[in-house]
Amino acid sequence: MPSAANDGDHTERELARFVVSVAVTPDDITAAVKCCDERYRKIYASNWISHPDAFFVARNEEGSVVATAGLEFGWTRPAIDCERYFLLTPRMRRFIREHRDHLAEFGRFSSKETDSRAAQAVLHALITYCQQSSVDYLFAWANPTVYQHGAEQLGVPFWVVDVDVNEDEVRNDTHWATPPVKFFLRKDPPKLLLAVIPFFDHVNDRLSKIYGEPLSLVS
Repeated sequence: MPSAANDGDHTERELARFVVSVAVTPDDITAAVKCCDERYRKIYASNWISHPDAFFVARNEEGSVVATAGLEFGWTRPAIDCERYFLLTPRMRRFIREHRDHLAEFGRFSSKETDSRAAQAVLHALITYCQQSSVDYLFAWANPTVYQHGAEQLGVPFWVVDVDVNEDEVRNDTHWATPPVKFFLRKDPPKLLLAVIPFFDHVNDRLSKIYGEPLSLVS
């Protein structure tokens, strides 16, 4: 199986005026969860009740967490979240099943900064992690405002897959503090997103030119 984050390895790198690390200590994870949960509760009136397999955290010069991004690996669970939250076709489900050992799902994305650098910092770390591990396919889901901002302002374009939300699963979900109805069931609902990591090479090279040499996150 592909390797996850190195236990006890608090790898970090200065990115512009931010320091990005993989949260591995209880204090780091707690700080990341707090930042992410506050943002989600403010916008969506709910939050996740668990943390991801790898949690990327950007801190400012004062040491405060200002951006987060998470990865959940296909090989660590029987199903990734998009298999629950979207009405995937049988061919889509077969693709995920056949590539489960080489895919991950991106989420827990939040940023407190008014500019784009903190968000770009955690995305650079996340993509680099995927490049340095065995992740070939990256799934995500976000509302149109977020994925358009990601493509146009952050320089990280995903393929937007037009597939309907599974309303019954959302209303009966137990993975959030309360069912994430406000997140999923609205006029402009989230879309399923997909990236093929080898084809993100130029995307991450551009981020690396902003912040210096690529990170080394996976041995």
